[in-house]
Parts: sequence; C-alpha cells; structure tokens
Amino acid sequence: AKSMIQRGNSINKIRNYLGGSGPSFSSANLEVPNIEGNNHRARMRLMVRTPAEFNIEDFQGFIEINKEDINVNFLEETPAVLAGKNNEVVRALIAGIREEGEPVFKRKTGTSDMNLFAQWNCPIVSYAAGDSKLDHTPNEHLNIEEWRRSLRILRSAIRSLVNNISDGNKE
Repeated sequence: AKSMIQRGNSINKIRNYLGGSGPSFSSANLEVPNIEGNNHRARMRLMVRTPAEFNIEDFQGFIEINKEDINVNFLEETPAVLAGKNNEVVRALIAGIREEGEPVFKRKTGTSDMNLFAQWNCPIVSYAAGDSKLDHTPNEHLNIEEWRRSLRILRSAIRSLVNNISDGNKE
C-alpha cells in the first residue's frame, strides 16, 4: 500500500508543478490516457500538453528529482507553437475569409502539423470548417455548405499566394 501511495503522491506532485486544471492555451495540463497493472506493478502513460513558453528541460529535471520509486521514460516531445499573425499566408487567408464573412482568430490546444512546420521557420496558419469544440468527439460533423465555403476561401487564398509568387518572379 505504501508504494501505491507514493506513486499517487508523485502524480499529485506533477499536477501541482503544472498548475493547470484543464485544457488551456496558456497553461500545462496532465492527462492519463492509459493505466494497466495489477496489485504489484502498474504502468501508465501520461500526456502533458504544454504552452509555448513552457521549459521542458526544467520539467524533466523536476520529474527526475521527484520520481521516487517510479521508472520514467520520456517518449516524445513536440514543442507547442504560437504562430504569428503577420505573414503572407495569414494575409492571403484573411482576404479569402473576408470574401465570405468575418475572420476570427482562435487559439487551439493540441498537436498538429503546425508543431512540425514551425521548426522550419516558414509562415504557418491553420484553417478549417466546422466547430472546433466538436473535434475528435462523437458529435463531430461538418455542414456541407460550410465545407463548400471553406473550399472557396482556400482557393482564393491559394490564388493570392500564387499571384504574389508570380509577381515576385517578374522583378
């Protein structure tokens, strides 16, 4: 029983270190998507989502100091990304959205291809039709007219980018 209490304390220490209590763009949070084991041994996977300014090295040091009798393996690190709003890709997309309505910026938590592209220091933006609150839920769906509207917006943005590239090559 003592070792189970110590393990529980370790998880609580991690939660306290992270501070956040749920999904938020500006705070880290802890999820436990998988636990398996028996009375003598347990294995769990922890997923920690971190904000852009989070110091992963400090967190890993904290885990190392506080792990007690737990074996810890860091399997994957994907740094959080906060993309800039002032680049040619964002401007082209905003122009396309304005042809159909009013643009709204949102901050989304979770891992996407943007986390990978950011390492190349290239302009990035995320855009999609549908209600992002329903993403990856049983109620996720897409209205066909919203989908068609998103295609028109993307076509407009791509045309604008292609024209800017073509105009740039003429100089």
